[in-house]
Amino acid sequence: MQDHPIPQKGGITLFHVFVVCLSMMATLAAWQFSKGQMETRIDQRFAESRDRTLALIHDRMTKYEDALWAGVAAVESHDGDISYPDWHSYAQKLRIDGRYPDINGIGVIHFHTRDTLPEYLSEQQRSRPDFAVFPAHTEDIFMPITYIEPEAGNAAAIGLDIAHEQNRRTAALLSRDTGKAQITGPIVLVQDTAQTPGFLFYALLYTGAPHSTLDQCRAQIAGAVYAPFVVHKLVRGLLAKEMRDVRFSIRDADTVIYDEHTAGDAHSDPRPVFSQIIPMELYGRTWMIDMRSDIGFRLGNTQSKPTIILIAGLMIEGFIVALLILMARANRRAVAYADKVTADLRSEQRKLAMSNLELAEKNAELEQYAYVASHDLKTPIRGIGGLTEMIEEDLQEYFKSPAANPEVSENLRLIHDRVDRMHQLTQGILQLSLAGTATPDGGP
Repeated sequence: MQDHPIPQKGGITLFHVFVVCLSMMATLAAWQFSKGQMETRIDQRFAESRDRTLALIHDRMTKYEDALWAGVAAVESHDGDISYPDWHSYAQKLRIDGRYPDINGIGVIHFHTRDTLPEYLSEQQRSRPDFAVFPAHTEDIFMPITYIEPEAGNAAAIGLDIAHEQNRRTAALLSRDTGKAQITGPIVLVQDTAQTPGFLFYALLYTGAPHSTLDQCRAQIAGAVYAPFVVHKLVRGLLAKEMRDVRFSIRDADTVIYDEHTAGDAHSDPRPVFSQIIPMELYGRTWMIDMRSDIGFRLGNTQSKPTIILIAGLMIEGFIVALLILMARANRRAVAYADKVTADLRSEQRKLAMSNLELAEKNAELEQYAYVASHDLKTPIRGIGGLTEMIEEDLQEYFKSPAANPEVSENLRLIHDRVDRMHQLTQGILQLSLAGTATPDGGP
């Protein structure tokens, strides 16, 4: 009888390769999906913080505009010529310190020409002998600050002629010609000893009605109610730094009037996750708001969860591949051993009974070996499953809390799925191993 070689079995098949590739694709898909979801949520958080900050700036300025128009109404209620005591009384009732803490004060400016200025000075000096208009300039129009409350801290501004300086004058004349509230370009307030950037906010006073055309506005202008602002004091009254996720700077034309992007700011992020420059039209000026996410935003919006999913998935895939390789090697050794025993049996026909008994014993040992090897390989899988269940038990109270992150539960479910697939693959490999160790027919 001629010997025929027994085909080698037990290697890694295309089916195993397909299963591993499919599992890898599922892991990558889960990672990409989680990463996309996380990026979307982070984008939304930055947009919410940005829009909330811009809305606070706009709402705060609208509130101060309302206060200025209320001042205009107070002056008009006194026939357009309110006295110093009446303005003082009005400002006290306005409760600037409590209701409008971010402005330096609220005052009245009167518009005059060279012809009307002497009479205005005489009238003011009757009640305030030290009142003077300053500084001298060559313009044909005069806009002295007549009153400002509270006077404490603002006395240096009383009598200041805002027509002497271009930014102050330009905004006042634009407000006169349009009848709308206007703010100035960057200036330094004379009463600000720190000499930090600021601006003035005007609401115009007119005599008579109507004043709808440009000529009527210029002819009937009487003055303005105004408020001086120091920018850092205004911003300080917005949402506290520790309660927002962004830092910003404000640029008006070529001048930075407020800046939180400094090395001295502990919340500033030198490598912000998001950065955006937003133009903001505000009462005749365009403020460029340079908005950047801060350190708190970076720490609170890391993308570690998708990375954890990817690493865990790759580790599981590595375990699967290692199991396949180990089982394939075990099966090849088993098949080779069976071939050797069969060849020995065929070459020793006279000892057939003894050889068959030996072969039966060897096959029994082989089955035991495959059984033990399979169970040894299943131990790490059970360990992973058991550890996952322990984690789920430890997190039961966390899952019931409103602050629970649903992604944690989803990640644990994905690990369970991977463990179940590994159990199925190990069982299949065990069955394949047992099939490969079946006793072959010997004899001629």
